[in-house]
Amino acid sequence: MEEDSQQDFQRISRSDIVLAVLYAVVIIAGIFGNSLVIAVVWRTRSMHTATNYLLVNLASSDILVLLWCPRTYDFAVTGSLTKGTTGDYLCRFFIADPIDILCLGVTLFTLTVLAVERYQALVTPLSTKYKLTKKSVIYAISTTWIVSLLVSIPDFIFTHFDGNLGKCVSPLGPEVDASSGKATYVVIAISLNIFIPFLVITFCYFQILRGMFITQTICAGPANVNSEKRKLAVLIIAVTVVFYILVLPFAIFMLHVAFKNHFTKEYRHNETDVTVLKVLSFLIIANSSLNPVLYAFQSENYRRGFRSLFCPKNSVGQVQNYPLG
Repeated sequence: MEEDSQQDFQRISRSDIVLAVLYAVVIIAGIFGNSLVIAVVWRTRSMHTATNYLLVNLASSDILVLLWCPRTYDFAVTGSLTKGTTGDYLCRFFIADPIDILCLGVTLFTLTVLAVERYQALVTPLSTKYKLTKKSVIYAISTTWIVSLLVSIPDFIFTHFDGNLGKCVSPLGPEVDASSGKATYVVIAISLNIFIPFLVITFCYFQILRGMFITQTICAGPANVNSEKRKLAVLIIAVTVVFYILVLPFAIFMLHVAFKNHFTKEYRHNETDVTVLKVLSFLIIANSSLNPVLYAFQSENYRRGFRSLFCPKNSVGQVQNYPLG
């Protein structure tokens, strides 16, 4: 019976193959697009601003999410892992989700910093106490990685290879075990990584949108400069909204699994949970490839920068020096 159960977990279905193909397309496109974002900011001196450095940090974390996409390696090594330290090590650093959780935390905290930075720049522009500069932004970026690492440490500790299931098991999987405290970690991690930043971001962007379109106290100066400020605010809001549309379902689902296992006091394999998790995990990976598309649609500076990479003679001097950060 145990062998049959393990074979069920190791069986590769047609949907797995379809997902693997979709993952490959998304990963290749995402790495290429985010690399372009980094290259544009790196090569364009007028885009060396605090805001764009934060967008580069966002692109870097997205690239790492795509490179360490769990489903890619899980699909490649299904049924071939061995028990012991080696299997646990591969699960923690290559196959399961700890690295991705770390990088997703960086994404969330970077979006939070962006929201606070835009709030400070647009809603309270006269206050310079917390204003980010090209020099101080490095501390904000470092903080996003340090805090994300601290939050994800239990994920690295709990993730391991389960010989009975024949797969990697992590706290943020459908096998959440309430008796070991992993369900509690799921609630804490999702609250710190998703819900608390969501409240901060919502407050900041509500105030920005209110000032732009209701009280009209934001961007009421020279048209050319404030038009770019509006576009930048809309760009960052779009990036944030898309992120939460694709990530919130995963967070809600994991809370559902954690509470369900807490009240039943045991984990029972549910094929529906596994299928839902696969789809929601794909949405998270897809999000990491969408930001460059949003930049191309929303930002003239990024569009010109993208063109300059492929047509340097005609476009390299066209990126405008707008005060974006």
